[in-house]
Amino acid sequence: SLMRMPAGTGAVAHSHPNGQWIYILEGTFRAKIGDTELVATPGTVVYVPSNVIHSGQATPEADVVFFTVKDASHSLHGIKAA
Repeated sequence: SLMRMPAGTGAVAHSHPNGQWIYILEGTFRAKIGDTELVATPGTVVYVPSNVIHSGQATPEADVVFFTVKDASHSLHGIKAA
């Protein structure tokens, strides 16, 4: 999927049984995957392993545009972390 995350918005901590790849095209994406925090800019590939709690947010300066690839057999939506 080609996705756009509006500036300053994001996804709360969640997990899903399917792994996920994210390729940043525009903007800056801040993420926490397990215990690792990262900043992803255009050209960065981010991998989220299955069942790992993660969250991500577009910085306030601009939208983030990215491709995401994930096995849809387990649903596209994650399970919110407690």
